[in-house]
Amino acid sequence: AHCARHQIDRQRVAAIGDGLNDIELVREAGLGIAMGNASPAVLAVADRITTGHEVDGVAEAIDRILCGAW
Repeated sequence: AHCARHQIDRQRVAAIGDGLNDIELVREAGLGIAMGNASPAVLAVADRITTGHEVDGVAEAIDRILCGAW
């Protein structure tokens, strides 16, 4: 809904989540990323999985995006 209101192609959006409240966010993003410690439901809808929060999973995901690996 936010992307549509602001005319942003969802394929240009990356989203990172780990909890049940993140399922729709991860599923609908152009690149849905689950943290390594995410709930099984989030892992199931993610396009990619990064390491857990205890080992800087968000930073790892950003690095992979910026270098073109993802």
